[in-house]
Amino acid sequence: MTATGYQTTSQMVPIQPMASDIPQFIEQTARRLGARYAPNHDAARSNLYADESSVKTYLGTYFPRTVFEFQTIAGEMLDHPKIRRSLNKERPLRVLDLGSGTGGAWIGLAMALNRAQVSAGLSVEALDGNALALSVQKSFAQAITAATGMSIDLNTHQVTLGTTRGAFAADLSTALSALAGKFDVVLVSKHLSDVAADLKL
Repeated sequence: MTATGYQTTSQMVPIQPMASDIPQFIEQTARRLGARYAPNHDAARSNLYADESSVKTYLGTYFPRTVFEFQTIAGEMLDHPKIRRSLNKERPLRVLDLGSGTGGAWIGLAMALNRAQVSAGLSVEALDGNALALSVQKSFAQAITAATGMSIDLNTHQVTLGTTRGAFAADLSTALSALAGKFDVVLVSKHLSDVAADLKL
């Protein structure tokens, strides 16, 4: 599995691995979870009601891209001294991942932090409406710790946000009120891009 996805063969052979690809142990974990490459862009646009088969398809088709994108974006941000200093803490960074799905965003962030040797670990609060998608994240957290030594304290929360402005704001406020304290990093961009077209403003 690479940033460009799998070739469509029965053994799912990676397409020309490159130095910038996501780590091999992430790919191996996705395969153990049953990841398979089967593009369906319309179905992948919203994963709230994705079943087990759809989650596995997402893991093999779109998850690698999300990990790669966030790994790249976070890596570029960490090139800036002020951002690097603000995230270089002796304690684990607190991360809120809104619309977390299978966890690609925070996993990409973790990979960038590990490469930059910045973080002492992560404490992740992952919110999503799909319990099946959230359920695969523990395997990735364990794989990251085993491969890098980075401590990952992962807490997943099944939360569905409304699709009108009022309902969205109310549901988000309720969800956030249950999470004490402040966060060092908030990941929301993928969730907002997914929901924007359906949000009735």
